[in-house]
Formats: sequence, C-alpha cells, structure tokens
Amino acid sequence: MATLNIKLHPNQLKVFQDQHPIVVLDCGRRWGKTWMASWKLLIAALNTPEGVFWIVSPKYSQTKIMWRMIKRFIRENKLKEQGIVIDIKEGELYITFFNYATIWAKTGDDEGSLRGEGLDGLIIDEASRVKQAVWEEALEPALMDKRGWVVLISTPFGKNWFYKMYLRGSIQNDEVVSYKFPSEDNPFLDKKWLEKKKRTTPEMIWRQEYLAEFLDSGGMVFRGLDKVLTSRPEEPIPGEFYLIGVDLGRHEDFTIIKVGKLSENREVYRERFNQSDWDYIKERIRSVYNKYNKGCIIMDSTGYGDPIYEDLSKEGLNINGINMNVSTKPMLIENLQLMIENQRISLINDSNLTLEFGAYTYTILPSGNVRYEAASGFHDDEIVSTALMAIGMQGGGTQAIGVVEPPDEEKYGEKVADYDDLPEIIEWDELEEYEKTKFGR
Repeated sequence: MATLNIKLHPNQLKVFQDQHPIVVLDCGRRWGKTWMASWKLLIAALNTPEGVFWIVSPKYSQTKIMWRMIKRFIRENKLKEQGIVIDIKEGELYITFFNYATIWAKTGDDEGSLRGEGLDGLIIDEASRVKQAVWEEALEPALMDKRGWVVLISTPFGKNWFYKMYLRGSIQNDEVVSYKFPSEDNPFLDKKWLEKKKRTTPEMIWRQEYLAEFLDSGGMVFRGLDKVLTSRPEEPIPGEFYLIGVDLGRHEDFTIIKVGKLSENREVYRERFNQSDWDYIKERIRSVYNKYNKGCIIMDSTGYGDPIYEDLSKEGLNINGINMNVSTKPMLIENLQLMIENQRISLINDSNLTLEFGAYTYTILPSGNVRYEAASGFHDDEIVSTALMAIGMQGGGTQAIGVVEPPDEEKYGEKVADYDDLPEIIEWDELEEYEKTKFGR
C-alpha cells in the first residue's frame, strides 16, 4: 500500500478519525470540510474491498468540487501510476480502485435517481441545502444494508433537517455525533482576510456562513422587515424632493414604480402592473415623475430596459440607469438590507412586498461572492424597485448613482454579464480557494 501525504489540522483530524455511523459537521466557510471529507472517502475506499462510496451535493457543480479534490490527491500521491487506482471515468463520474472499491459523484436534486444501491460510506456536502426527502427516502435507506457511515458537512441554512440532525448529535449517543467549528478555527486561514470579510459582510451572513450559527431566517436576506412597514401613501408636497425606483417586468414579471420621500426616507407611492407595452410603461413612468416634482428616477436598465432608459433620458427626464450584474446587485441588496436592519427606511405595508421579501434568499458562491435571488416560483420585482429607491435615499438623491461602482474587471473577468447570466460567464474553482489557504484547508 502506498504512503499517503495526508495533511489535516487538529480538528479536521478529530472529525476524520470519528467512528460514529453518522457524523454531523456544522462549520464555517473555509474551515476545510471538503478537504477533510475527501481524504476520509479516499482512505475508506482503499481499505474496503468492493466498497461503494458516494459523494452527494445539491448540484453537480458542488459535487464536482470534491470530485476534483479527490482526483488531486490521487495525482499528487501517484496512485494511478502505482496501480492503486485502476480507472477514472469522467463521463459517469466514478473511480475504480485495485480492490474493486468505487467512489461515485452524484447530485441530490432527484431522490428517485439515488435509490437502489447499498452504500458503505457517504459524504453529503452542503447537506443543509439537500432536500429532506433525499436524505430520508433515498440516502439513509441506502446505508442500512451494509451498515454504512455518513458524514453530513455543511454551513447552516435555517433550522431544517440538518439542524435537527445536529441537535441529535449534540446529545451523547452511539449513533450520531455533532461538531461545530467557525471559520476562524482553521489555523491556516489568513486572519487578515477573515477580519476584512467580517467588516464587509452583513451580520446575518457573517453569523451563518462564518460563525456556523443556525439562524431562524435561514438563507433569507431581510431581518426586521415588520419594523419598517410603517409608511402610508402620500400625495406630493411642493418643494419636497422625491426618488423614484423602477424595476421593469420581464415576461411574466411585474413592473414596479416606487416613490420615496428623501427628507424622511419614506416610501409614499407604489404602482404595480404587468403591462408589457413599452409605450404604456414609459407613459406611467413619465406620469409618476411629473406628479412627484420631477424627482430623480433610478431604474434597472439591464436588457430591454436599456432602450426605455435611453428614450426617457433623451426626453430630458432626470433618470439614472443601473445595469444589474455581479458587482451592482449585491451593493443594492446589501444597502437595502442594512437600511432595514437599522430602521433607516420606512415602507408601505403590502402583501406582495412581504411575500417577495420573505421568499428572497442568497447563495454564497465558491468564489466567496454572494448571489441574491428570489426563491423558486417567486419574483423579485418588489425587492429590486425598493432597493433602487433606497440607494437613492442613501446617496442623497441625484448623487446616489455614485454609490454603485462599476464592475471590477480584474476581479470578475473582462466580460461582466447580466447578473442572471453569471454562471455561464464566470468560471471558478474551489480548489484555487483552498490552495490560497494552505491545506484547505
């Protein structure tokens, strides 16, 4: 058997050596959970003739992070050259070892495709994002025949089934054990990087993603919304300055026009319609603009919004267009998030608004950037229009557009796409993130 160059920090080693059938690992980003789990799976396969082992994540893009990491270990330790690894199938994503053990990379988006095979060992990566039905109806039963083990690794995502498993393991028993480690527990992590991240990350995201805390709001973005739903519609006041946030509906989405009173940071008018005729949309924007003292318009000019913005701009309206991309959208959303948390804005209470705000969520990308989006089946028109109005309030009116900086091409690549097209444009590799922090790690 080959001598393997395994490098783990103390708490990684503790989890690696644990023999409980179910290990729950709740840890912050960059702690090194994927690094540790990859080694555990590889060593188990080498020591289990004809063993069957799976990697399962919510999406293939996440599963392939650990897949690439295991291949890296194989390459660095020359296991294929020594005949220890027999074959690596990239198409079907499985590895065959000299003892006929196999490691398979799977996705957890469909429990039906995971049924049938008995497993000796299983790693569920980002387990908090995997559906409860996938665990209960497919993966847990797959471990029963061979009395296989499982390691559930994840950052928290609300108080779902992963949280309940964590609670089970927090009470001493022979079946389940739980571990909790914040990001700072990783001795190889750049502490200056972590301090900077703390300063620039909203508190909720910091607590969940880096302190590994289970929050009631889970992956939802806005806290304390109920405390700012105190405004009411109001007719324009002569001499008052107003800000107008406009999000144009796409396909089945709605166009939202919101008006904020700058002196009080208070929403005083809202209009919502799904008429897609350009002339009608422009007429409604003109009408609201003229009614509210020709206040500053801030609108989403992405995609087909650009010609509407150009037409209104040529007419002489006081209008600013913001292109929604990987740089500007997080700025807008996080500004609104902080204004709501600190009660620096007052909004009109509306059922559509509360529904959309309650269903809005975020995803931390492997690059460390945050992607904000509506949950499946929901829209974000209310949120974007409110965020556009709010950035105007924060910036003091016509200077608001200066708050939204242009995309950093050095950071995001030469081509910065529409925010919705981001996954197709920007390539990332979690391994690079690990290599920047020695051992993972």
